[in-house]
Amino acid sequence: MRLFVEHYYCRLMQVGLAFCVPLICSVGCRVTQRVATKTTHIQISPHVVPLDDAITDHSGPDSKLQVTQVSFQSVSPGSKDEKPSAPLSDDSKVHAEELTLSQLVEEVLSVNPTLDAMSAAWQAAMQRVPQARSLEDPMLGSTVAPASLASNQVNPAYVLEVSQKFPWRGKRTLRGSVASSEAGVASHDYKTSVQKLTEIVELEFWEYYSSERLIELNNQNTAILKSIRSNAEIRYRTGLVMEQDVLQADVELANLEQRLIELRRMNRIAKGGLNTLLRRNPTDQLSIASDQDLANEKLPELDSLIDLSVTRRPEVSANVMQIRGLRTKVEIARQQFYPDTELFYRHDTFWQPKTTQSDLREQVGVRMNVPIYQKRLNSAVCEAVQQLAKSQAEYDQLLLDIQREVQASYERVLESRQSIDLFSEKLIPIAEKNVAVVRANYDNSKSTFVELAIAQRQLIDFKEKRIVGQVEMQRRLTSLRRVVGGELY
Repeated sequence: MRLFVEHYYCRLMQVGLAFCVPLICSVGCRVTQRVATKTTHIQISPHVVPLDDAITDHSGPDSKLQVTQVSFQSVSPGSKDEKPSAPLSDDSKVHAEELTLSQLVEEVLSVNPTLDAMSAAWQAAMQRVPQARSLEDPMLGSTVAPASLASNQVNPAYVLEVSQKFPWRGKRTLRGSVASSEAGVASHDYKTSVQKLTEIVELEFWEYYSSERLIELNNQNTAILKSIRSNAEIRYRTGLVMEQDVLQADVELANLEQRLIELRRMNRIAKGGLNTLLRRNPTDQLSIASDQDLANEKLPELDSLIDLSVTRRPEVSANVMQIRGLRTKVEIARQQFYPDTELFYRHDTFWQPKTTQSDLREQVGVRMNVPIYQKRLNSAVCEAVQQLAKSQAEYDQLLLDIQREVQASYERVLESRQSIDLFSEKLIPIAEKNVAVVRANYDNSKSTFVELAIAQRQLIDFKEKRIVGQVEMQRRLTSLRRVVGGELY
């Protein structure tokens, strides 16, 4: 009897599955085909950049966000479909020609894996928007009375049911708005990463440029000191000076040689840093254009830069999007006081016999949750409100931090400019004149070689400090542009 009952129960389930499974599979295949078709059009560029107005609307935290209008723009013209998956080879253009600063930044952005990850995270966040707005999958259920399958008193009894849940009006729209805001935050996080990486590249570039210029200066000073030493040696052989002058000149040349060792070490480290950013071996050759513009451009007013930073910084926009999403979450928490519904259709053969009860077998109905636990619901609303208050406080603090950063960076740039002017207009001209006077006096035996060495050492020190100051000003301008969020004008 047990085997007989199990046989009929299996047959009944096969009938139900024979009807339901093809329907589910056909729907699933269609959805899979649609997703696959859409996926083939998604290309993750190694350095995609969101358009400024693609998913951000600053008209107000309550405005709707249209993520369907998001597009991508390649930073590097002509390289839209290229995605480097390995370090650049020796045959790449970074080996073939000198790179300017802008080209170097472009190359680094095009191959940086962190930006790939940020781009993928942003695109993944956008794909959560249709998921949040979608209905849940419909439910298919079945019930059977096993004893009825082998009974002589009743017909086989079973129930087939299909149901679909429907959230309260507006809930799905609010959830989609939250997902849109999160996608907006991800896009601005990407922009923040681009700006920070650009700053890192430029700072590393100026470190390399500084070592190159200092090596050139060291070579020039070595040539001058060798000339002075030759003069001292001639004077020593003719008996005009003591051997101490020649030895002192050798000491000065040895100091320059020791300094050259330091500069070459700095140069190799900076070159290795740039090669690493380019995803190449640290010891690869690197050719950088030497004709960099070090002009002292006029700075805008500090107040105007602070205003620019508030409108340009992607961190500010990301915080605005976060606040917008949290305000929507407050509305979602309040919507939980309203019930969700579930509509269902049921075919119930428990109503027997069929000749008299067939009208009762087809059933439709509705279910809904009853939100009666007010303490839990009120706590959810309070939690959302406090999260919103926290984010708004962080936004206010962010604005204060940005103002402080801009003001500090601005003052550093002004300091560097004043130092460069001091070296160029006063210290170096005076030191050059002092060297000329002391050397003339030395040739006429009116001053010692030590005095000449000290004067020459001061001139070398001032010239080095001017180069360091010029490069430091460029580094500080780079940091200022980053905290402002772009160019200064």
